[in-house]
Amino acid sequence: MRFRPSPWLTLAALLVLAALLGLGTWQLQRLAWKDELNAVRTVRLAAPPQALSPAEIAARGADPGLDLQPVVVTGHFDHGREFLLHSRVRDGRVGRGLLTPLVDASGTAILVDRGWLPPPGPAVTWSRPEGPQRAAGWLRLPPAPGPFAAANDAARGQWLHVDASAMGAAADLKLAALYLIVAPAAAPDGLPVARAPDAVLPSPHLGYALTWFGLAAALVGVWASTGIVRSRQRESDT
Repeated sequence: MRFRPSPWLTLAALLVLAALLGLGTWQLQRLAWKDELNAVRTVRLAAPPQALSPAEIAARGADPGLDLQPVVVTGHFDHGREFLLHSRVRDGRVGRGLLTPLVDASGTAILVDRGWLPPPGPAVTWSRPEGPQRAAGWLRLPPAPGPFAAANDAARGQWLHVDASAMGAAADLKLAALYLIVAPAAAPDGLPVARAPDAVLPSPHLGYALTWFGLAAALVGVWASTGIVRSRQRESDT
C-alpha cells in the first residue's frame, strides 16, 4: 500500500501546523519572560524599604527602577481630594479602591492606594487618619489599561484606573507619576482593606504551549490517517 495524501490537504495541514507550532513556541517564550519577571518581582518586593518624600519620588518621574520598591513616605493625607476607583474585586466581591493623596511640606503629593472598599451604603465608612503620617508600602507604575478597557471620565469623577496626570489636574495637585500601595499592616482593622502586591504573577503559559503542541500532534495524526484511508480507497478501486 502506497501512502498517498492529498496534495491540497497536505498544503493546508502544513500551514496550520506551522501556525500551531508557532503559537506553542510563543507560549514557551512567554513562560520564560514570566519566570524572569516573577524573579525580579520577588527580589524587589523583599528589598529593604527606602525613606522617600513625595517630592523625591516625583523628581524621578515614571522611573521603572522604582516599580515595586518598598518605601516609607511621610506627609499628611488630603482626604478632601481622595479618589474612588470603580470595579475593584476582593474575594469575588465587587467594590471600590480608595486613593488618597499624601502631601509633603513642599505641596507635592503621591497617590496612596489605601485598599478596598465595599459598594456604597449607609453603613460604609472608612478611616481618615489626620496629622503627620508614615505610609509604608510599595511604589507602582500605573499599569496601562487594556485596549478594550473603558476610559476614565474625569469630568464626572468616574475613575476606573490610576492616571496620575489626569487625577492631578482634576484635584489641582502636583502628583508623582508613581503611586503607593500601602502595606496591609497600615490598616489592620475596618476599612479600607489593604492588600500587598502579588509576588508571583500567574503563569499558565506551559499549559497553553502543551495545548498548541498537542493540537499540532493531533493534526499530524489526522493528516496521516486521511492519507492512509485515501490510499486504501484507491487500491480498492483498482
